[in-house]
Amino acid sequence: YIADCAVGSEPTGNLTTWTWVSTNRHLTKVVDDLATLFAP
Repeated sequence: YIADCAVGSEPTGNLTTWTWVSTNRHLTKVVDDLATLFAP
């Protein structure tokens, strides 16, 4: 979504949209970090 906003193919949205985007990004980062932390 952020990349699409940067190129103008998505509207910038509102507070609800950005709360969802930031929560999604945070959860993705945490899951990726945990997967790397416990990888063999």
